[in-house]
Amino acid sequence: MFNRYLLKIMLAVCLMSVQSCVTPGKHISNADNENFNDIIPGHGIGKLRIGMSMEDVLLIFGNPTNKIWYDLAYNEYVESGYDPEQMILFYQGFDTELTFDNDISGIDYPYPVYVMYFSNNRLVYFVLTSYCYPDDKFMNLKVKGKVIYMETTKNIIEWYGSDYVIIHTNDYDEYVYPERGISIISDEGIVRCIDIFKPLDSAGSLEYISAVKN
Repeated sequence: MFNRYLLKIMLAVCLMSVQSCVTPGKHISNADNENFNDIIPGHGIGKLRIGMSMEDVLLIFGNPTNKIWYDLAYNEYVESGYDPEQMILFYQGFDTELTFDNDISGIDYPYPVYVMYFSNNRLVYFVLTSYCYPDDKFMNLKVKGKVIYMETTKNIIEWYGSDYVIIHTNDYDEYVYPERGISIISDEGIVRCIDIFKPLDSAGSLEYISAVKN
């Protein structure tokens, strides 16, 4: 089953009227960073970090294949059958969404990032996906030293802990760890995407969990 989480973002590419010319980003290899494959919840991966300026991100990735703003992103999620009010992305807030589609751009991006979200020019949320990327882009990525892509979600959740809130949709299950800054996206019981974001504090986490459960 093709994951609508990805389909929604790909649809935005087709509908978007604001599209930039793509220029290659800075080449990054494993030799550039000994922690190249380490996903750090709440922080980032390699040289891509939560809190970076948009300009610094674009030095790594080049121009995006698509750029939209909050209202359009919100409406597209709604039109795709999702409830943004349950998504930690919208709870945190953002103003700009950038898509990096390697199928469109032809760029060999250093990390399998499909979409990033910015608030006040700072990176606050991004999605690492196993869709539309070759295996060597995601199969070596690790969280706390463990490869988790294409693993069974059950095994990963048992290993990583139970302090999550689960969001069910028709297409996937999302295991959100608000205070750790990571969400694990499960498609038919297999880990396919990992979202990284700025962690919530205890009060924010409780507020978000309460909103999701109501």
